[in-house]
Amino acid sequence: MNKMKLKITIASGILLLCMFFTPQVAAQQDAPSDAKLWIGISIEPKLAYRYSEFRLDPSDLNYDINKWFYGELNRLESPKIAMDYFLTVQYQWTSKFTLISGIGMLNKGEKQEYKEIVNADTTTYQLHNSYNYLGLPIIARYRVFGDRLSLNLVGGLMVNYFLQKIGRFVPYLDDYIDIGFGKVKRIKKIDFASVPSWNFDFIGGIDLTYLIGDRYQVSVSPRYKQELLEIAFVENGVYETHYSLGLHLTLSTNL
Repeated sequence: MNKMKLKITIASGILLLCMFFTPQVAAQQDAPSDAKLWIGISIEPKLAYRYSEFRLDPSDLNYDINKWFYGELNRLESPKIAMDYFLTVQYQWTSKFTLISGIGMLNKGEKQEYKEIVNADTTTYQLHNSYNYLGLPIIARYRVFGDRLSLNLVGGLMVNYFLQKIGRFVPYLDDYIDIGFGKVKRIKKIDFASVPSWNFDFIGGIDLTYLIGDRYQVSVSPRYKQELLEIAFVENGVYETHYSLGLHLTLSTNL
């Protein structure tokens, strides 16, 4: 009986030790890295488009033709698939907050499809209008819960420097006229009257980050970006701001 009690006591002691140490070992295994500084690369496939408004005074002599022009833009243009690329730097400020910056190449714009009808022959064109920027993200990431696999909120600004515009052909009342009566519709390349050299994007989204060992982490982050300053066709009374919905993917390593 005493031997039985001794065996039970020893078994109970071992069980208690296991119960006491196992959570600590698991916590150590699941604990995030203590590294403060991470560098990485990111890509962001996204769906890009624009908001637009027509704000020409009805008393303007060209009001009717410019309103037709605005309607044609909306009829012919639709969202396009674009891609952004980044080199990123992350600094873990506290256990909850991480600051993210870096440098990237951004592509904004829309897809345009139109038809040119000449002598009863119809040709369909499709262009990806591109507005290319150099971007500097200033983003905060807040960890909601999780350690090795964490759910986070992200938000901040992107400071953008305009590089170039590619594309953007529009139907225009030129040598031939077609306002719905089936004659000939010509196209003409146009330039914006006002493109800010510097612009800003608001960024918001969620983020899933997974630590691979102690050296690497992978982040998947659905994000919405909204341009803050307008791009304008001043003479035509059309004002635009670009936006996108993307999936920001990052692979980073600590230093």
